[in-house]
Amino acid sequence: MVNITEDMCRNGSADRVALHTFGYVFIGTSFVAMLVLVSLDMYLAGLIVASVLCGMAESRGRCGMSHIGMIAPMKSLDLNSWFKCSLAYTLCGTISAYLVGLLIVGLGSWIDLGKSVLYIGFSCLICVLFLLRESSLIRFNPPQCDHQTYKEWTAMFGLTTGVGMWGAHIGLALTTVITYSGLYCLLVVAFGLGFGFGEWLLVAFWLGRTVLLWVIPWLLKSSHDGLAIGINLERSTGMFRVCSFVGISSVLVVYLAKLFALVA
Repeated sequence: MVNITEDMCRNGSADRVALHTFGYVFIGTSFVAMLVLVSLDMYLAGLIVASVLCGMAESRGRCGMSHIGMIAPMKSLDLNSWFKCSLAYTLCGTISAYLVGLLIVGLGSWIDLGKSVLYIGFSCLICVLFLLRESSLIRFNPPQCDHQTYKEWTAMFGLTTGVGMWGAHIGLALTTVITYSGLYCLLVVAFGLGFGFGEWLLVAFWLGRTVLLWVIPWLLKSSHDGLAIGINLERSTGMFRVCSFVGISSVLVVYLAKLFALVA
């Protein structure tokens, strides 16, 4: 029993090191990529990178931990089933995220805010507000639905279809629990970008939420154990908070650069 416990602790520690290494390298590389894109005046591409970071932070959210913990262990049992479920989860969530993005940018286009200096400045202020929230300097709860997906869907509709339904539900973003603040900044930004631009921020946010779903089965030795995956994610709060902070900061950097370009 002692040896088993020691092995579990050793594997858990090694897995957290692997998770943190991947996470911080991904965060740092993404931030550098965003800066390069901004220097080339590729503002939308920079926002896409920032959106992926904001989405990845939600892997430690309530829905993120439960879904990764349920799907990732499938790889050790049946590689084909894991791939089909991960693909269904990703694609169905992408479709629902795109549709929500269209709804948001459609409303913004109807109000006709345009890419005005005032709205870009307002978006920057919103980013600063949520950065203060991520830093715990101020505390408030943004509006959201305290709702999760139903585990029963896999029993009712079959494994792959049920997992796809999980993805479609979580891809809606606004209908589930949101732990960090990046989504709210992206909603404000997407609202003013218009068709052909804003909806892709919601898609990128969703794809960011699936990064660890695809990586963890290859990264963690304990990936066959959903409980161990959940514990490793739960104990990596600092890394995910940095991910969210850098993601929001990246949105702010892109919009400040765009604002300076407009007023110059």
